[in-house]
This record gives sequence, C-alpha cells and structure tokens, in this order.
Amino acid sequence: MPIGTNRYIHSLQVYKTGECYQRGKLADQMNSWKKTAFPSLIFTFEHPTEGTILFDTGYDSTFFDVTDPFPYTLYRLLTPVKLENSFSFETDLPAVNAVFLSHFHADHVGGYHRFSNKVTFCSKWEWTELHGKKGVSAVKKAFIPELIPKDTNFTFIEDRNHVRLPEELYPFTEGYDLFGDSLMFAVHLPGHTNHQYGLFLKLRKKWVLLCADASWSFSSIQHQALPHPIAKLVIEGWSAYKNTFNKLHKLTNNNQELLIFPSHCEQSYQRYKEALYELDK
Repeated sequence: MPIGTNRYIHSLQVYKTGECYQRGKLADQMNSWKKTAFPSLIFTFEHPTEGTILFDTGYDSTFFDVTDPFPYTLYRLLTPVKLENSFSFETDLPAVNAVFLSHFHADHVGGYHRFSNKVTFCSKWEWTELHGKKGVSAVKKAFIPELIPKDTNFTFIEDRNHVRLPEELYPFTEGYDLFGDSLMFAVHLPGHTNHQYGLFLKLRKKWVLLCADASWSFSSIQHQALPHPIAKLVIEGWSAYKNTFNKLHKLTNNNQELLIFPSHCEQSYQRYKEALYELDK
C-alpha cells in the first residue's frame, strides 16, 4: 500500500531469522528441562507517512564471523545458534526506511549491518552503557561490538516526545511518541536489559505490542510463569523484570483484544506468520 493511504499502522509481518537452543525451563518454569529451540523473530510494518519500519534485525551469517574470536565465542557456546534457511534479508523483506532496535543483544542486532544507513531508533541510555565495551565486559552484556558498524548514527528514543499513553494500554502509562501522530509508542520494558524498549502499534483492528524479551513467550504472560531463578544470571534487573512481566499480564487482562508478540515465541510465530494480514481488514 502506498505511503500516506492509511491512518493506521498496517502490513505487519513477522519473520524467523534463526533460532538458538537453551533449556526450556529457564524461560518458563512450566516448561521441562528439555533443550528447546527459541526463534529469533523480527517484524516489519508500514507507517502511513514514514514507510516501512523494521523492528530488530535478528540473526545473520555475520554473527558466526564475529563470534569466532575469543571471548565472543563464549556467547555462541552458551546459546548455540542456527540460521533459518528459508529466510533471506535480500528477498523476504520489503524495502526498509527505518529501524527500531529494542536492545543490543546479539540476537536482536545480528543483521543490523545491512541497515546501518537507515534512521535507527534505540535507547540513548543503553547505547551509552554499551558503547566502547569490548571483550569479556561486552560478552557479559550479550553484546558483540563488531555487529554495530563504527560510523552508525542513532536516533535516540528518549529524545522524542514523552507522552501519556491511551487508557487502553494501562498499566503502561508513559511512552515516547516517535512520530508525533499517536500511532507508534516506544515503551520502556526494563529487566531483561535495563533500557529495553518495546513498541505499541495502532492497527486498524487493535493495538499490538512488540515486547522484545520482556517475556520469552505469550503463554508465560498468560499464566504468569516467570523464568527459572537460574535465568537471573542473564537478566540485568530481576526486580524490574518481574514488575514489567506483571504489567504485561495485567495488560492482557485489561485489554484482551490487544496482541502481545514476544521476540522468541514459537507458538505466536506459528499462529500468526500467515495471518497478520487479517489485522488490516
């Protein structure tokens, strides 16, 4: 659909760029200890005046190159990665006008080198915290510095208009109106990282929240099934994580029409990968 022909966000699509493997119970205590594949999902959608926006960039073959040297290879050993053979950045994505990075973990910025010349939204505070980190100190943050081109110029979320969110998004009450039109709100979802952001999108039929890693599955949100305590080792702020997680649960109860899409939820991917177009009808 041409830019400017729609008053809503539209043409939301989800893609699987690859998957990593970890014990299921670490992400959700209702799961078994069996090794589980967690997809790395990215999203595109159309803004009526700003064109196609890409939410995160998932995995890319570059990930294997930059994690060959020590200590970055430790990241690969802890979370083994497999690329999705049926996905191609070149042929599957529409032409991208802007990028939104929820946070800087390697499974969310693996393909960013392909889009670093595009307008890119990210957290000023997260980038300030990570910029310049190398070696072990970077790996501890699940950050691989070589995935971010050195000449990248970011547009910081926190520099946009800070606004009160619509009542239907309660208990989330504040966010950043990225384009000043109340169609896209960046919302702070701390815990997994201190400065992780998600996106509320206003579609024709409902609101959608791309919640990144605020939860690893929608089922976990529904059943309030927190990760296993061992997962605290990779969660920057456990107390903040629980608070964000509980707000997501309340959100689903308050607005059952709203769709929450975690970035590693296989069940959501299988359910919606061929059905998101229905949200535009």
